[in-house]
Amino acid sequence: MDDTYIRLRKSPTIWWPDWLYESMPFVYAVTGLATICHVDTPVGYGAGALLLLAALVILKMRNDYRNLKETIRLAEDLMEYRKDSSD
Repeated sequence: MDDTYIRLRKSPTIWWPDWLYESMPFVYAVTGLATICHVDTPVGYGAGALLLLAALVILKMRNDYRNLKETIRLAEDLMEYRKDSSD
């Protein structure tokens, strides 16, 4: 990727730079851990746990989606290869 070109991800209302989009789950996780460690109330523990859970869910969803896209691409390549080899 060209260094001068920043790919952007589109959300319904905002365009996010890749570096921000990719780092947000880690920001949520660090914030959740800091909240659990420094806010000694049940609400603090709950908020920290929710932030950690959100980070894990986002990472899992992104991983599943990226693996699915790769699987579809490989299947399409295999179908094209079989079509070409049968001709």
